[in-house]
Amino acid sequence: MHPTELEQALREATDAETWVERIAAYFRSHSLHYGHGTDNATDEAYWLVRAVQGWDRDDSVGPTDLSELPRVLGLARARVEQRKPLAYL
Repeated sequence: MHPTELEQALREATDAETWVERIAAYFRSHSLHYGHGTDNATDEAYWLVRAVQGWDRDDSVGPTDLSELPRVLGLARARVEQRKPLAYL
């Protein structure tokens, strides 16, 4: 998946759960390795979105904050391009 496809998918999403699903699909399409706190693409995507949007435990079911889209995309791209664990970005 190309970063522009991810951006379009996130813009079309109406909730945070869909953001997590789309970012996880992006990560899976780039065959990342995990192990610094998560062990799969979905958990890694969840923590990325949670960190950027400042969720409490139960906030992940609500709408997304599109003002955070550039930061979310930047971290997702950096994770893929630099191959660094999310914890180090």
